[in-house]
Amino acid sequence: MDPVEEMLWSISALIGCFSLALIVPLTIYFAARAKEMREERVRKTAIEKLRDDIGADD
Repeated sequence: MDPVEEMLWSISALIGCFSLALIVPLTIYFAARAKEMREERVRKTAIEKLRDDIGADD
């Protein structure tokens, strides 16, 4: 029973380490991508509004 228990602890440690090693950077990556997409939407809206304002002046 001891080798089986040791194997289970090893597997859980491996899964835990990979989770910490992957989840934190992936969370940062996806948060940065979401912010970039949000900023792009705001930029496009501002450009369209500026074009509409310039077109209204003509």
